Amino acid sequence: MTSSAAATTKTILHVAGYTTCGFYRRAASVVASLSLLFPHRLQLVQHEFTSRDEFREWLIHGTNFRERVSNVGGGGNLRASAHSSSPFCWTSSTADQSSSSSTADSVLEFIGGCDDALEWCRKFAQPPAAAAPGGDVAEMVPDGHTPSHSYDYDL
Repeated sequence: MTSSAAATTKTILHVAGYTTCGFYRRAASVVASLSLLFPHRLQLVQHEFTSRDEFREWLIHGTNFRERVSNVGGGGNLRASAHSSSPFCWTSSTADQSSSSSTADSVLEFIGGCDDALEWCRKFAQPPAAAAPGGDVAEMVPDGHTPSHSYDYDL
C-alpha cells in the first residue's frame, strides 16, 4: 500500500429514507456503487424505513433525529433543521445503524437530500486537480497505428 493510500481515511455515509421513495433508492444506489468501487475509502450505512410515516416519525416527531443532527457541533444547522424529505444523508465517525442519540453524536457533516448526496458523490469521485507545471505529465506513446494502410478496415 502506498503512503497516500494509507493516509486516506474511510468516509462513512449514512442514507436514511423509506423504501418506496425513488429519491432514496437513487441516492442509496449511487453511494452503494461508489462504495463497491472504493471499499477502502467509502462505506454506506442505509437506514431504511417501511413507510413515509415511519421515516417522518424517526426524523421529526419521535426520536427527533433531525433536531439532534442540526445541533451537532454546538451551532445550529438550518439546512438540517428544515430538511423533512427522504432521503436524509450525513457522514459520521461510526457505522452504527441504530437511531439512538449516540448515532446523532457521531455525525460529522449533514449532507442533505438526494441532489446534495449526488453532488457529494461527484466531488468524492472527481480526480485530483491537475499537476503543477513541471511535474509528472502524461505523454502520448505511439501505438503503431498508420493511417495510410492498405486494408479496407481497421481492427
